[in-house]
Amino acid sequence: MEKILSQDEVDALLRGISDGEIETEQEKPEEVEGIRTYDLTSQDRIIRGRMPTLEIINDRYARLFRTSMSASLRKVIDVTVTQTEMIKFGEFIRTLPVPTS
Repeated sequence: MEKILSQDEVDALLRGISDGEIETEQEKPEEVEGIRTYDLTSQDRIIRGRMPTLEIINDRYARLFRTSMSASLRKVIDVTVTQTEMIKFGEFIRTLPVPTS
């Protein structure tokens, strides 16, 4: 299959874009009627109480993870489920020990 552009032409286009000689279109987000963005970090709506669907998913994941790890390691693994809570990502990052990647 024949190349449409040579490598020199591709390099020239990339240089032109980075130097600002070639204008590019700015991507505009699509606006759909009836849909508005939701910010989970906003304090407008705080979820208090139980989240039964999320608890079911968490229980199933823990059970499957326990089974999978027990089979892989050939040892009995104990996985406990803790309470589900919603926190900001930044707060979660601050709880991690420093040498975490």
